[in-house]
Parts: sequence; structure tokens; C-alpha cells
Amino acid sequence: MAHSVALGLDLERYRALDRAMVIRHSEFDDLRASRENDAIAVATWIVDWDRKLSMRRRFQVVRVTDGITLLRAAMRFVCIELSSGRPRRLPQEFIDGYGPAVVTINSPRGD
Repeated sequence: MAHSVALGLDLERYRALDRAMVIRHSEFDDLRASRENDAIAVATWIVDWDRKLSMRRRFQVVRVTDGITLLRAAMRFVCIELSSGRPRRLPQEFIDGYGPAVVTINSPRGD
């Protein structure tokens, strides 16, 4: 949610627009264990979207002390109407807010 807030799309905007992005599918690769009191950094970025209904995000969790990646994740989000829970097109504010945050990644895995 912090990433969306940084893009100007906080919970109040979601409510005012009667729209939200919700997780439709998620995958996690748990690579290493963290330990109590480990400082971690979490990053997220949008890697694909159709500018209509859905987007894909990647996530990475890194242990700060040694830079080791602990977890990688991928999630597909869809836009819903909050009042009904049904899929709905992205409002223009979502396109304007999320659009500049889409990152093109060249990866042999296609992600």
C-alpha cells in the first residue's frame, strides 16, 4: 500500500473512486530464512499492465546487513469496484498514478 500512497493513490482516493486493486494471484519464492531482529528492505515495482483491468507486480525482500535476497514474489492485481466487489476498468486516476511507475525489465525468465 505504501507504494500506491507514494503514487497519490491512498485509501481515501480508492474510496472516493469506488475502486481498488486487489490480488488475484500470487507466487512466492522463499529463498533464505530471516532471523529475529534482521533488518530487511522490501521493494515492489509494476512490471506489466493492460491499462484496462489488471497489472503485475514483483516484490523482493533483502536482508540489509549482507544484501542477500530472502524472498521474491509476483502478484497479479485486478481493479474492482469497492461497492460491489466486481471487476471494473481502471479509472483515469489509476492510469495517471500507476502508469509512470511501470518498469520494463529484460529478464531471461520474462519477468
